[in-house]
Amino acid sequence: MENPKRIRVMYGSNQLSKPGTVVNVASFVVHAGWNRRTWEHDIALMKLEAAASADTVPVTMLNNETRTALFSENVLAFVAGWGLTKDRGLPSETLRHVGVQVVSQETCNAPQAYAGKIKGGMFCAGFVEGGKDSCQGDSGGPIMVSDKKGSYVLAGVVSWGEGCAQPNKYGVYTRISEYIGWIRDNMK
Repeated sequence: MENPKRIRVMYGSNQLSKPGTVVNVASFVVHAGWNRRTWEHDIALMKLEAAASADTVPVTMLNNETRTALFSENVLAFVAGWGLTKDRGLPSETLRHVGVQVVSQETCNAPQAYAGKIKGGMFCAGFVEGGKDSCQGDSGGPIMVSDKKGSYVLAGVVSWGEGCAQPNKYGVYTRISEYIGWIRDNMK
């Protein structure tokens, strides 16, 4: 695994060329069940060397209690990142976001989509016709849904997909509500 001292986290800016605060990572933990071949359990936690400043936005995670009320098929979710803006494109200098529609496990596991590769700890979002998606370089970034009170909750983490914004090839995300216990157990 990567040396945590070589990983840095930036916050407080939406421009890569004008970083806000940059903090080194002291340590990280990767889920023990992570499978490079199937992308199951694609989640990790990082502990920063220094606490984030008070002006950061606290993250609320979607859990099993709020999942029913806030997260369902067809809900519009928002994914953010500095990744490629199209297949074989360039990374973005500016933090970007896009709205994508959550689709059912059945739709995402259909033969024309991912043919059964989507497991319980994953969900998909995008559009059957393509056009909007997360892309390479967005991995590990957030996908959020409205809390219906004017803010957002973290529903997932960008995991994988085939291409970017292709018809029937939705973005695949790690489902945070399935990992709340693991997250709590591994926060030190």
